[in-house]
Amino acid sequence: MSSESEVGRLVTFLGTGRYEPVRYGFEGREAASTPYVARALAELFAPGRILVLATEEARAKHEDGLRAALAEAGTAVPEFVAVPSGGARADQLALFAALKAALRGAEGPVILDITHGFRAQPFLAAAVVAFVRAVDDPPPETRVVYAAFEAKSKDGVAPIWDLTYLVELLDWTFALRMFLQTGRAEEAADATGAVGRALAKARFEGGKQGPRPELNRLAKALHEFGADLETLRTGDLLLGKPNEKPSAVALVAAIEGARSDVEAHLPPLSDVLDRMANMVRPLATRPEHLASPGGLEAVAALARLYARFGRWLEAAATLREGWVNLFAAPEAARPGAEEFDQAAREAAEESASAGEVATNPFRAFADLRNDLLHAQYRPRASARPVDAIRKGLGRFLDEFEHEVRQRKEGGSR
Repeated sequence: MSSESEVGRLVTFLGTGRYEPVRYGFEGREAASTPYVARALAELFAPGRILVLATEEARAKHEDGLRAALAEAGTAVPEFVAVPSGGARADQLALFAALKAALRGAEGPVILDITHGFRAQPFLAAAVVAFVRAVDDPPPETRVVYAAFEAKSKDGVAPIWDLTYLVELLDWTFALRMFLQTGRAEEAADATGAVGRALAKARFEGGKQGPRPELNRLAKALHEFGADLETLRTGDLLLGKPNEKPSAVALVAAIEGARSDVEAHLPPLSDVLDRMANMVRPLATRPEHLASPGGLEAVAALARLYARFGRWLEAAATLREGWVNLFAAPEAARPGAEEFDQAAREAAEESASAGEVATNPFRAFADLRNDLLHAQYRPRASARPVDAIRKGLGRFLDEFEHEVRQRKEGGSR
């Protein structure tokens, strides 16, 4: 949101303090001297509506003055929203509800001014912003500002600080948590891109030269990795497309590339990068094919990751194909490649299926996989309960990892 954009709504707090006139400045522009931050923000942003959250005491002390100041500036007429002044939980929840309603439904971006928030009001405001951004679709575009009266410049201009980046960091934190817990990367990619653009904008406005923040590259890598993970593009994920790195390798490289930007500008989130890298690194081995020891390890790690996410069907599909890789020639273990040999793959599947169910874990696993694949469309007596599916997948995953270790150590089936 730029300061020149059309703002749908200004939401501001009014306290009981003694406000002194000062010129407020924002991004190179200044408003006329006023004791009221709301008046300065209304002049700078020209919002369509002005909502003032105030207690009875605040209205008694400042309502007339604020109305007069806004009328003099020719802005929208303020609408006062009554909020309680007490600290009881009921009062806090009432304030939460009032601010939630004030942020929602705006026709255009919202400016949330927390300068004159009373006691815990700024903290509650942050909680409300987080709430609506988490549950509303789409959430209101919100810019959070604070007028720093005590930080006046030598010529008497008090800066209005833009705290919106903290909201964007909150979005990023939620999105990265979703990625780490589920593997869903689209929101993380979008939030990472937004933070990267905000950093690039701040660098440009600060007159700094140099390359763009690496967060943009990380956003692209997250998007591509997440798309491959969600659609089971195992070849693109672990081996890569023609003339492109595997998306797992690209993501680890992008994480490391973004580290200096995060440590410089967003240090509280630097440890999140470590968690992301640790999650993806077992997949980022870049084997020649998936029947090699390294390739089998990568497939096992991918199946384990799907299981950790609770994505049982994807885990089952990965395990099924991974077991076939134990019997596959290289040309049958490069999924998605131009030179992939379908006939060799079918021969490997026959070898994997040989023997009796009682002695071949792959054949025993087939029924469990089919139970998942067909979404319980079978009689109750033959449909596995949830715990049996989870335990069965876990046992087969353990068995597959055992076979992979044997292969790496030079053993054979």
